[in-house]
Amino acid sequence: MEMVKPLVIPIEGEIYTSSQGVNKLMQFYEEASKYQDANIVVDFYNMTWIDANLTALLRALSYRLQKENKIQLSADFKFLSENFSVLFKNGWLKHEDFKIEDSYETTIPCTNFLPTQETEFIDYIEKKLMCHKGMDSIDKQIRKRIKSDLIEIFQNIFRHARTDDPCFICGQFYPTKKFFVLTMVDLGVGFLPPIQQYTGGQISTHVEAIRWALSGKSTLIKDPSLETGGLGLEGIHEYCVKNKGIFQIYTGTDFWGTDLENSIWQGSRPLSCDFKGSMLNLFFNFN
Repeated sequence: MEMVKPLVIPIEGEIYTSSQGVNKLMQFYEEASKYQDANIVVDFYNMTWIDANLTALLRALSYRLQKENKIQLSADFKFLSENFSVLFKNGWLKHEDFKIEDSYETTIPCTNFLPTQETEFIDYIEKKLMCHKGMDSIDKQIRKRIKSDLIEIFQNIFRHARTDDPCFICGQFYPTKKFFVLTMVDLGVGFLPPIQQYTGGQISTHVEAIRWALSGKSTLIKDPSLETGGLGLEGIHEYCVKNKGIFQIYTGTDFWGTDLENSIWQGSRPLSCDFKGSMLNLFFNFN
């Protein structure tokens, strides 16, 4: 009897929290989504680096592949435990034979929250993010403001993204480089459809929708009964500009970032894959 070769799809090279890194993960997703009802082995052997916070995106993509394509992913856990132990430390990978503690306390867990789990999300932000040693240098009042903004963002995901799928989140502290990165991902419709509808078609591209939301105009479509006192995207953007942080938003075919504002890309650049949803990356800079 002839052996059937398993489906193998690689993730290769350096995967940083950048348009290039996100493109690589999305290209993996695009290739995997060609199949239905399949088991796919993810080949990490030629991956040389991955920012651990991006496991929020990996978990979201894995969720969508399983839900929409009935695809199960597997990998060489032994290889990953020896070369990328942080993926076990933050809880993205779990295996009874490879339990690795975060002895340096640089991670916050890779997890997800349903729209009905706002209380659990707030608890996560308070106890896992705001109390992390990597955030100690941020003033308590500023931390309180950031918390309110993140809660506002979480609420807005489920008000406007038109999805009942979870919001995925993960964070990583890089003590040597002196910054902390928080990544949030949702699998909704993205920024453009609800903003385009609200503006009567005046906004026609993904990057225009991002800039419109960052301008504070998104407060016009808030539900007052759910008001948290946070400014959401506008507040996070303002914090990053004032404190030399970086804020990135990826939705549809556009990647926008404060780190691109003074580049030839003038704030945004196109991406190779269309992502139905959105990803936010917030860099706290302690240099």
